[in-house]
Amino acid sequence: MSNDRSADASDGPDGLDPEDYRAMFDLVNDAIFVHDAETGAILDVNDTMCEMYGYDRAEALDLSIGDVSAGYPPYTEARAQERIRKAVAGEPQVFEWHAADADGEQFWVEVSLRHAVLGGDGRVLVIVRDIEERKKRERRLRYYETAIEQSNDVMAAVDTDGRYLFVNEAWGDHHEQSADAVVGRPVSAVLDRETYDRVEPYLERAMRGEAVEFEVAHETPDGRPRRFVVEYYPFDPGRGGEEAVVAIMTDITDRLERERELSEKQERLALALETANAGIWAWERETDEATWDENLEQLFGLDPGTFEGTFEAFLDRVHPDDRAAVERTVEQTAERGGSFNQEFRIVREDDVVRWLASRGKAFDAGTPDARMVGVEIDITERKERERHLRVIDRVLRHNLRNDTNIIRGLATNIQRATDGRPSADADRILECAGRLLETAEKEREIVDVLLGGHRTTTFDANEVARTVVQTIHRDHPEATLELDLSESVTVDALKGLPRAIRELVENAVVHSDAETPSVRVAVTADEEAVRFHVADEGPGIPEMERAVLTGDREVRPLYHGSGLGLWLVNWTVRLSDGTVRIDENEPRGTVITVRLPRSGTGSDDW
Repeated sequence: MSNDRSADASDGPDGLDPEDYRAMFDLVNDAIFVHDAETGAILDVNDTMCEMYGYDRAEALDLSIGDVSAGYPPYTEARAQERIRKAVAGEPQVFEWHAADADGEQFWVEVSLRHAVLGGDGRVLVIVRDIEERKKRERRLRYYETAIEQSNDVMAAVDTDGRYLFVNEAWGDHHEQSADAVVGRPVSAVLDRETYDRVEPYLERAMRGEAVEFEVAHETPDGRPRRFVVEYYPFDPGRGGEEAVVAIMTDITDRLERERELSEKQERLALALETANAGIWAWERETDEATWDENLEQLFGLDPGTFEGTFEAFLDRVHPDDRAAVERTVEQTAERGGSFNQEFRIVREDDVVRWLASRGKAFDAGTPDARMVGVEIDITERKERERHLRVIDRVLRHNLRNDTNIIRGLATNIQRATDGRPSADADRILECAGRLLETAEKEREIVDVLLGGHRTTTFDANEVARTVVQTIHRDHPEATLELDLSESVTVDALKGLPRAIRELVENAVVHSDAETPSVRVAVTADEEAVRFHVADEGPGIPEMERAVLTGDREVRPLYHGSGLGLWLVNWTVRLSDGTVRIDENEPRGTVITVRLPRSGTGSDDW
């Protein structure tokens, strides 16, 4: 190699100052190499070459062609020398080349070779342009072209004159036309008149620069009715490109069918959960994230979306006596796997205690990804019916057994009597038989209430009170009954409501210690509830019977049937989503208030 290689570029053409030529040489945006035509050695480079390849000028002059090439076939020094020889022979060369910079990073360039005479010597001018970004765009374009061609969506592009620029294979299959027969033709000439009239307004909007989306119904070539969503996008490729509208038509028939099926399933599930008074949940053990649906939040007395979302928040609402067992069951199932069935009590936000039947299943048990899903079913009514029936069974068996023993004993006395007391014994027999009949009648009414479920009837509240007062007045003409009615209002309750109100009024009359019992019956109402008030001036209700009436205590065998009527009241009201409250009357006596939701409303607090 010559020790004075850079003199070639500095000499410049005739008539041009060498310094001016050098400045122009270095200001060119493309990299320039000057090679010796005979040896191929690099004699000079410009500043752009140094910046592009990462060498200074002195380093560049010591490089070989292989040093600035990728090095793998066909981007080798041997191939480069071959192209230089062709350029020297008068065949200008233009080609793409995979180059390498000083750090070994490879990039794409476009190379132009031509033979020139500089300063009387033969030279090869090599002009190199960085096309890495262009190659990236080309790769992306090829990728998109492949994706478009392989897409199941129907795709096309239309120019601003309304002529097809491009259609993919799916478009051809859908319209039963080949791309060659369509490209360059107007849309109006390709589509049938009905289809074109339908899409023309949307196409015109897209031509004006608006993105448009609409749905159409269309039959496929095999005659199947399908539903499509069509999207038109204005496309401006920038400088040198052709403005167009890109059309994409996607078959959404299957998606709509899946959405419809999913919606129906969700509606059926929601209806089933609502009918069963149930809610569903999910729990991630690692994160302690618990998810409840709105039905479950409602079971716990929460407004939708207000559950705190943790297992701890759930446990806080479990009845304290059941909490340890519930926590143990859930933890064991999450660790060991399988499923669980458990019944326990919860305490709602309004302090009402309810029974739930919980069904849960674990997934990925014993791992950090352990999770559980389940359902909670409100079984409070079932639990109460079970408890009530056990009470009824116990009370009836005890009372009937005792009274039957009396009847048998007295009957024996009559048989053996010789002392003239048969009449008195017969009175006792009749008295016991009457009690048995009364107990049996109340038992039948209670069983009707318990086994009748939660089916309600709409009553005129004033009419219920009026009928009860008329009945009690007929049966107890000695009593003074006062009736105070409200505005016309209806209430939804079990069919035993009139019997329950009558039981309260009759108790007030029968247990009064006055010669002329005085009872006031009133009906009041607000926007949400109706209240029946029964006020007397008697000695008050014993504590044991108060507990029976409010549901705080079970009927025990020692009640001898006297508490069954009050239990009838309690069960009828509670199963009607109502409550019973007992207050002292002034100056003497008791006020019992039965609160029930108005027709069309739910239960609420006092």
